[in-house]
Amino acid sequence: MRDIKRNMYSEIAKSYDELHGEEQLVKYRIVKEFLKKYGHKDWVWLDIGSGTGLAQEFFKKEFKKALCIEPCKELIDIHLSQARPGIVINKKIEEIDLREKSIDICTSFTSLHHVENLKEIIEKIESWTKKLVVVSMLEKSRKIKEFLGIVKNRETLLKTRAYKDILVIWKP
Repeated sequence: MRDIKRNMYSEIAKSYDELHGEEQLVKYRIVKEFLKKYGHKDWVWLDIGSGTGLAQEFFKKEFKKALCIEPCKELIDIHLSQARPGIVINKKIEEIDLREKSIDICTSFTSLHHVENLKEIIEKIESWTKKLVVVSMLEKSRKIKEFLGIVKNRETLLKTRAYKDILVIWKP
């Protein structure tokens, strides 16, 4: 994630849930409904761009373990001060390296448009993930065409509009 974006999130951290909470909940509900098809309660979950931990609060009974990647310290401070679940790692996704197929599900809600090399990051995520990848991206993002081009040949299980995003779920 570029530093200018990290600074922007630092500035809005205290009001992040108020500004973006409802739109994120729309996406979380779609994913929760989709997951009813799977026995997922023992899954390990990685959330990239976890922000204030709102997703971790929403999905707290859905997964065995949550790993949260968030580069903005101020958003992490809110996550921790609210005692929201998850192991939080204060790094950019580009700085993370996990064992192959060590995660069951990986989500990224409206955050991957900030990465420099989207294709490389998606391939990295897929190498870590065993079962499902869930990504939402703003329809108006300059990276939406690139994102949809990357995932078009994947085994897509769901592709839908969710608030101002396109949400795609696929098998890695």
